Amino acid sequence: MPEVSKTIKISEITGPEGQWLVVVKGKVIASSDDPLEMFRLAEKYPEDDTVVSRVLYPHASFF
Repeated sequence: MPEVSKTIKISEITGPEGQWLVVVKGKVIASSDDPLEMFRLAEKYPEDDTVVSRVLYPHASFF
């Protein structure tokens, strides 16, 4: 699995809750409600520098 050049903490990801983001080298370059659109866009950037994430709702949990 490739390493990302910048670790992005959950607390650093902000924006409208539920939005999907493409983050390249620590900067948000796009957002959308459509995750597939964001994953397709992310494929155009270097894998090591690109993260697709979702803005979590307050108090979201993965447990």
